[in-house]
Amino acid sequence: MIVLRIHADPQEDAVLRANNTPQATTPWRPVTTEAEIAQRAGVPLTTWQRRYADAFRQLAPALFDVEDTRGLARLYDLAQAEEAQREVEAAQTEGREPDPAAVTALPGGQDDEDRLNAREAAVLLGIDPDAVYSLAAKGYLPQGEKVSTAEGKTIGRLTVWPRRVLVERRDNPPGQGAGGGRKPGSRPQTRKQPYEGDARLPIAAEALKQHTGLATNQIAADLAHTHGGSTRTWERLLTAARNPN
Repeated sequence: MIVLRIHADPQEDAVLRANNTPQATTPWRPVTTEAEIAQRAGVPLTTWQRRYADAFRQLAPALFDVEDTRGLARLYDLAQAEEAQREVEAAQTEGREPDPAAVTALPGGQDDEDRLNAREAAVLLGIDPDAVYSLAAKGYLPQGEKVSTAEGKTIGRLTVWPRRVLVERRDNPPGQGAGGGRKPGSRPQTRKQPYEGDARLPIAAEALKQHTGLATNQIAADLAHTHGGSTRTWERLLTAARNPN
């Protein structure tokens, strides 16, 4: 499992903004997408995919794979991606195979500040991915964080949670004390519709914008494959996203 690692580097402070709140001080390593890599290489995305993608992906593993038809959501560490792109271009120019040693490996192991997506969170919690979003909607987990690239593109179909938050919830299940339930005196607010406040709604809304020509069941199947859960649940979420009131 590859996760987004929080890792401070003073030389990167100016570009550590893979966060949807630019004012935040959390030191994320900057991230990028294939669309941005192609743009920096000066070629259309389709040309980049044909010319470089296979070799590039061998050198730079995706942090998260939330791929869509425009290649916007396969996420990479920015520094590693830039090294990989330079090596792939050099190898093609020199007529040789790309050298993996030319690309710096990301930090290994696990860290409390690793960001996990819904599928990874579900594995850690021992529940279904649908239940991760349900816990967030009911207030038993934070709503999750959106991830933005170093160039400011928010990955609408990706929600992540810090490992430490998930471990705390796993070790203190709802209703079992030590922070396991809601805060004293707190009550769930009445929701106007069944999925109000669900962290998956923005993901569903973004998918509708990106796939205007696809049938709802096709979009739902794609979302279920990417994020987990059932196609039927995602169909309901897509309906809710279309009719927010």
